[in-house]
Amino acid sequence: MGNSFSYLEKIKKAKQKSIIKFVNRGLSIAATLTLIAVIAAQASSAPVRILKDAVNTDHSISVLSPAPDAAVGTQTLLSAQLSGEPADAYDMFWYVDNGTWNWMGTNPTNQQKQAVINFSNWTWHQPNDHYTITLVAVMHGSGQRYYSGVQINVAANTSASVTKPAALVSQAVNTAQSLYVAPDSSAAQTANSTSDVNMKRIMSKIAAQPEAIWFGDWNSNVQSAVNSLVTSAADLGQVPVLVAYNIPQRDCGSYSAGGASSPDAYKAWIQSFASGINNRKVIVILEPDALAQISCLSASDQTTRYQLLSYAVTTLKANPNAQVYLDAGNPDWISVSVMAQRLNAAGINNANGFSLNVSNFISTASNISYGNQLSAAVNGKHFVVDTGRNGNGSNGQWCNPSGMALGSTPTANTGDPLADYFLWIKPPGVSDGTCNGGPAAGTWWPWYAEQLGLNAGW
Repeated sequence: MGNSFSYLEKIKKAKQKSIIKFVNRGLSIAATLTLIAVIAAQASSAPVRILKDAVNTDHSISVLSPAPDAAVGTQTLLSAQLSGEPADAYDMFWYVDNGTWNWMGTNPTNQQKQAVINFSNWTWHQPNDHYTITLVAVMHGSGQRYYSGVQINVAANTSASVTKPAALVSQAVNTAQSLYVAPDSSAAQTANSTSDVNMKRIMSKIAAQPEAIWFGDWNSNVQSAVNSLVTSAADLGQVPVLVAYNIPQRDCGSYSAGGASSPDAYKAWIQSFASGINNRKVIVILEPDALAQISCLSASDQTTRYQLLSYAVTTLKANPNAQVYLDAGNPDWISVSVMAQRLNAAGINNANGFSLNVSNFISTASNISYGNQLSAAVNGKHFVVDTGRNGNGSNGQWCNPSGMALGSTPTANTGDPLADYFLWIKPPGVSDGTCNGGPAAGTWWPWYAEQLGLNAGW
């Protein structure tokens, strides 16, 4: 986008280029010609209203904030409404420079679609430039889209440089706003590349949610990788959720087999992991399944695993800003009494608590019940629940089962005093393994992510 870009200027300078541009965005040629005529008749007005496939004066997007040509600061509230429709009848997104669609949440108080845009990680075309934030309302069911734009002024931004904007970051009003949202997640990349309306809508909404980032033996330099992520989050004032997944004899040799080659190698890895965090704020989920699967090991190796997990807890908790949760499986796996013994042997007293339902589908209510019982057996420790894929509860399968749905979006408002967070620890759409038509474990599978969204009513 060049200096002082706006739809009006582009169309007035080159109608032919505008026709190509809007056709590429999904408008028919007939609708585009109608659109250009409408814009030409109101060339002095702002913001621009653009409708797909119909000119319907009963349905237009009103941009309530920011005001046109507003000078943006570090964070800016974007707020808008589609006239003539209730908030639950459509989704709304924003983007700049044909970039990633960023989902906007619904403010339950005023029913406006809102997002907080954090400009602190942007680099600008040049000083005294303008940008147009494009808003898109997508109707549920029909997929019909309505467009609008609001121009912002970046003259007040002193860090301007002659480059395209960096990755865009938005936070939906109804999500856990303090948790880190990765701008380059797999869902964000899919949303930006697909031309399918439903896929783009669902991927954009998933991309707006904070998800955990996993680290293991695939990271060639775990200290550098962790530092890079935590630095990005800290720059935005957000707290990242990290998963440490590198215990020796991981997954008992199943779909996610691997891990550190020896106990000493694991200790060195955990030290590097902790060094990457330094003293910054993080939430760490420690070794999913390591305790629930421990019976697959010999007695000697079980003792070693307990020692390694206890070492990891102590090492990570040397940073007082780290919240550390030892994984405790799920309610349908290990009894409360047995899991309590295992947690105690692994150093739960030095951790913040335990995590439940990682990579599984069991209902939140069942996890809360189990978590409260387990907490009572381990000195009142708190817990977190993976709600990424438990919207429809479990059908008894754990590997890419059909009929599953997205669960509660990440939040610290769990309604239970012992449940610290509902988190998306296993990113929705990441395969569990080569089962039920899925790719290898850990591989991004957009089709499955879309099904989770559709089954959740997204």
